Amino acid sequence: MQDVAVERQRTYKKEQVVDLFRRIGKVGQMPPVQVIGGEDANAYGYRNKVEFSFADQGTKDVQMGFHQAGSRNQVLDVETCLLQDETANRIWKEARERLRNTGIANKHVTRQKPYLEHLVIRKGNQKYLVNLVTGDEQPQLLQDVAQALYRKFPLHGVVNTVRGRGREKAKPKVIALAGVDHLEQDLGHLTLKCSANSFFQPNTQQAEKLYEEIQRACKFSGRKEEVLLDLFCGTGSIGLYLANACRSVYGYEIVEQSVLDARHNALKNGICNACFHQGDLAKIAGDIGKTIDPPDVVIVDPNRPGLDASLVEWIARSKVQRVVYVSCNPATQARDLQRMMEIEPRYGLDTLAMVDMAPHTPHIETVASLSLR
Repeated sequence: MQDVAVERQRTYKKEQVVDLFRRIGKVGQMPPVQVIGGEDANAYGYRNKVEFSFADQGTKDVQMGFHQAGSRNQVLDVETCLLQDETANRIWKEARERLRNTGIANKHVTRQKPYLEHLVIRKGNQKYLVNLVTGDEQPQLLQDVAQALYRKFPLHGVVNTVRGRGREKAKPKVIALAGVDHLEQDLGHLTLKCSANSFFQPNTQQAEKLYEEIQRACKFSGRKEEVLLDLFCGTGSIGLYLANACRSVYGYEIVEQSVLDARHNALKNGICNACFHQGDLAKIAGDIGKTIDPPDVVIVDPNRPGLDASLVEWIARSKVQRVVYVSCNPATQARDLQRMMEIEPRYGLDTLAMVDMAPHTPHIETVASLSLR
């Protein structure tokens, strides 16, 4: 999409969102769709996280870059990514050269399984975290490369995430090779800790605009009386951002390290009315009225496949006053919201906004809200 002007890209994306909500969401009366863009000057170099892959593709020369479209094995060799900033590109070029020259990029765990799988560069508060993802635990192989990068660039640290094999993939091990094993990121009035593999919105500048839109969609009374349930809460950023407007915030997340980060972030920012739980979201109904108060507003921010059918049904049958759905896939978002409105006909689509988090790509971030009428 780089040959299309940014404003035209946003118009196209808005048209796509409207079509999906009419066709999949079966919404007859569409609310006005707000389009929230950033400065056009920042249409490049905006990503705070980029993941590079490695593949030998049957040759001695290892390809280092991005997976080709539609392929899990073919990697296109790239030296520069225009979506990350210049310092991140210099880190990538230096790492590429050192990994190739030391032979680490060619090393295999087995004949079919390479040792080095990915290199991830993340940015937080003008410093970077480099994450070398491997299929086996041999951190001594990476130590010299890590120390060289740490000495040369402004880094929070360099870590090695060991994914292992089989069941070990479910809970990767993170080893600090240099510096610390996390980064810090300012977001509005918050300072957030993000571990190496925890999720954070990839466009920092637009993230604050996204959260402001989420707060508008919640339509809090201003009396700090609402109970907020934040599902798929990750490191707690959404719930903590909104905590000042609520009586209490309850966050749920299945990833243990993200929950630990969320609790740390609440303490670090002096927020006392938010608590975070690790658990299967499908079993959350049993906690309502026991460990958490009945919510007035539910926020969901799932990954691209959307919500499990049982969770959709639970939210709809709970008859919570407002549901705010944040999504990077408006097709599954429209599907899930249509199902909620089908189960509980008193729900109606109240607001719909598109936040342009990823210029020059087809990706779309949307915030939609249902209200009980």
